[in-house]
Amino acid sequence: MENPQAANEIRRLVAKNIREARKKLGISQMELAKRADISAGHMNDIEACRRWVSAASLAKIAGELRVKPHQLFLDGADKSSDKYDLLTEILSTLRTAVDSEIERVVMGYLPVAKGKRK
Repeated sequence: MENPQAANEIRRLVAKNIREARKKLGISQMELAKRADISAGHMNDIEACRRWVSAASLAKIAGELRVKPHQLFLDGADKSSDKYDLLTEILSTLRTAVDSEIERVVMGYLPVAKGKRK
């Protein structure tokens, strides 16, 4: 026997988890859709609970969010997300540090930074 209320709760949970994971990575719905090779409209419908996500699309989305597909079905009370949160924070810190270092190195080669040498 089908339980539409339970199905809607699962859809809402998956949508919430996709949205939260996407925001933690600092990417837009459009960027996630592009990376997962689905339309931006479909991505929006998934996050807004207007459409269900196929298994193939779910696998692509999870891969781009750097989570395992089953993690998108877990509620926030599950402690397995703690490791994900820590790794996401480390990734963000590393990206910032690498971007700063790249900028420092590039600026060192610009004539303005070197006193306009020729």
